[in-house]
Amino acid sequence: MSKRTVIGSVFTSLCLLSSAAFADGNRYDQPRRYHSEVTASEAYLLTHRDRGNASGMASGNAVLLDVRSIPEYVAGHPEGAINVPYPRIHETIDPTLSAEEKATLLVEAVLAAVPDKDTPILVLCKTGSRSIAASNLLADAGYTHVRNIWEGFEGRTKVDTSGNELDLNNNGVVGDAGDLDGWMNGAGLPYSTKLHPQRIYKPLAYLYY
Repeated sequence: MSKRTVIGSVFTSLCLLSSAAFADGNRYDQPRRYHSEVTASEAYLLTHRDRGNASGMASGNAVLLDVRSIPEYVAGHPEGAINVPYPRIHETIDPTLSAEEKATLLVEAVLAAVPDKDTPILVLCKTGSRSIAASNLLADAGYTHVRNIWEGFEGRTKVDTSGNELDLNNNGVVGDAGDLDGWMNGAGLPYSTKLHPQRIYKPLAYLYY
């Protein structure tokens, strides 16, 4: 599927989905100190269609930050995503790090990659949970336009209005890929396994290859 086709499909999806679905919180009901939530589809448009910010959108030229673990990132990630594996930073070589030390490492890594704190940052994890914590930490560090990709990369099983999990593809199995939301599954957006030396977490670069 070409990028042109994907973008057209995403526009159609955005007509049906509201990016403000979790305007006052997030899907995990955790405290939110960051700017707002964003769907995977909108995140794709902001980081692929609007390069150069031709539209003048407030989130134009957004940076996509993937906070999943290194093995998760290596297995597949949105093209152009920067990886800072929070909260698993350095756990391989130093499992004694405190939460505060891990938070500091996250912020330092993002500052090195994105020094302008007014740059829109879209944060991604597997299902939209780790990204909440990371987004809050970046907001606390002074980043003004941090948005959590609430669906995550792989996503979670979709539910009805009563909270019952749905077997969307009617195959008798609830919770397989056909029942999930997320960047890769529900939205069906492109992803890559190519590694760029400027987008990996450099202190642990040897673990990517």
